[in-house]
Amino acid sequence: MSEILVTGGAGYIGTNVVNALALRGEKVVVVDDFSNCKQKYIDKLKNLYKGQVECFSFSFGDREKLESLFKTHNFSAVIHLAGKKYVQESNEKQELYKLVNVDMTQTLLDVMKEFSVKKIVFSSTAMVYGNVMPCPISELRELSPVSYYATTKLMAEKLIADFVKTSKGQGVILRLSNPIGADDKLMLGDDNLAKAKPILPYLLDAAKNGNKVVLNGNDYNTKDGTPVRDYVHVCDVAEAFCLAVEKDVEDLEIYNIGSGNEGQSVLQILQEVEKVVGKSVDHSFGERREGDVEIFVSDNSKAKNDLGLKISRDLNDMVLSQYKFLEETQKKSTK
Repeated sequence: MSEILVTGGAGYIGTNVVNALALRGEKVVVVDDFSNCKQKYIDKLKNLYKGQVECFSFSFGDREKLESLFKTHNFSAVIHLAGKKYVQESNEKQELYKLVNVDMTQTLLDVMKEFSVKKIVFSSTAMVYGNVMPCPISELRELSPVSYYATTKLMAEKLIADFVKTSKGQGVILRLSNPIGADDKLMLGDDNLAKAKPILPYLLDAAKNGNKVVLNGNDYNTKDGTPVRDYVHVCDVAEAFCLAVEKDVEDLEIYNIGSGNEGQSVLQILQEVEKVVGKSVDHSFGERREGDVEIFVSDNSKAKNDLGLKISRDLNDMVLSQYKFLEETQKKSTK
């Protein structure tokens, strides 16, 4: 039986992708170095899908270990999720982001070519478009990344395009908007090890504990002065990866994976958090964050038409599911 390799499969998006694949009956092999995630979530999936989910703890850029893995498994495709992902950190640690997001991706592609594994689905970012207007943004729009993180993702996209051309393989690039929320049945959510919390866990934590929050900028040219983003539920994102693996493409295809609506501002997220938690959030505004774009909403019509993407969860679903996840994880940590 063929298997699907998922790099970074123990992380936030990764565990949700692995779960969605396993539900479809796929056999999944995960490679993760656990530098920004906790092992308990992938262990939960290994126990739930006994014999169907394997996990190996090493860096996806370790060529020797990758080659050993490819020798002992029959991979039909690779879903490449692993990488560094923080905008501010990327601007401060450019060499590290180049090494992990670009050079190590090349190593993975080289090993795929060595073992004649011809299909890759890559987790890119909608930030490769940069600060462009008007929205929504289609896949045909010119690319002008603002942050170094987005620059490395674009560099990796180009490596994948070269791989597809030289190996006569298949490549699917998914340019993700902002995945948030959690699988609140299996409790698979954003529980990373980084000091910087993403916006939703940050606001939920503040609402629950009565902390004051500082939001980055309120002088943007948007409806309420705060940045507008295209938020999409992580379970919908996971389904998109499954659809991309199943889809036979010619050469390379690129799809935006977003909610398909007008986007939500930071203040709208805060207001939804207040509604779900039932408490107000004391907040103030600081300086704009370097590398942030003013507004971004992607056009997901190509993914809907070609892949059959269905966005079935709204902002309330995103916030409520993440709140349930945080409540569960905090409850267990106090036992």
